Amino acid sequence: MKRLVVMVLIAAACSLSGCDSNSPRRSGPAALNLEPDADRPAAFDRHVTISIVPKSLDNPVFLDTKEAAQIRAAELGIRLEWVAPFHADTEQQLEIMRWLINRGVDGILVSCNDPAALEPIINEGIAAGVRIATFDSDSPHSDRLFYIGTNNYQAGRMAAEAAVELLGETRDPRVVIISGRREAHNLNERIRGFQDRMEESSEPDYLSVLYSNDDINLAQELTEHAVNSFEKVDLIYFSGGWAFMGPLDSLEGYRRWLMAGGLAVTIDSHYPILMAAQDEMVNILVGQDFAEMGREGVSLLFNAIHGEATEPVIFTDTIRVDADQAPLLLSQARNYELK
Repeated sequence: MKRLVVMVLIAAACSLSGCDSNSPRRSGPAALNLEPDADRPAAFDRHVTISIVPKSLDNPVFLDTKEAAQIRAAELGIRLEWVAPFHADTEQQLEIMRWLINRGVDGILVSCNDPAALEPIINEGIAAGVRIATFDSDSPHSDRLFYIGTNNYQAGRMAAEAAVELLGETRDPRVVIISGRREAHNLNERIRGFQDRMEESSEPDYLSVLYSNDDINLAQELTEHAVNSFEKVDLIYFSGGWAFMGPLDSLEGYRRWLMAGGLAVTIDSHYPILMAAQDEMVNILVGQDFAEMGREGVSLLFNAIHGEATEPVIFTDTIRVDADQAPLLLSQARNYELK
């Protein structure tokens, strides 16, 4: 099994090793000195290798990050690698991190499946001279250089603000939360922000928090379970859009629940989530800027490799999308298909 994992990693790395080749406002501080020196030859930094380690390869939410990072790496004239477990798996992510550190790559940008589990390997890599930062999902107590990504607590509050509007006069809503991995710092911050804001305006009854482990099929099964097993669910809060990344025909019970007056709010607004909103499968979305995580994350890590300091936390944008705005945003969104 380990041999298979390594083969998958090498294939993923090789696929990128030659890749030298309504818009929201920024909510975090701008990076400094991001453009390469005009007098620097294009191949000046070809020896620099930055590896990006998302939570998994099977989650299309990261594909905007990948494309933006590739473009930025080509502009900087550096080597970019994209390596991850196929499914979200902490042990495999640890193996990948160890492999990259042992190879002596210059920089690593990682979205942590489990912040506590990855903390020691991040600290080990930093001590060995590898510049390591996090994106999307932080390991805040590690020695990482910086985190770039969504202010997840505020994103949760934005989702709750939308939920409060949808619920109107309902002051004791019965709520189910569907999340990804139990350990993920970003998802737990979204839940914390959501609950804090909800409790400022109402007395919600949280029926359950269901964990999909970032698995699309399981997220859909849990969604069907929520509407079929709990009595009188008023609202479902999805801390990520996994349930809408698979075929919507698998959510027939959920669709009937919505038609009967159920309400749903989700984090994420990339193509399949926008399609779900257009199909009236979710009421309000809170979108993240994954492209900026890739573009500015590579820029900042490149700067760090060359000795420049940066802020420890850089927040990227979030945007609220109501269902009636989905068609316009769909016309601007990229439809990635995972093969």
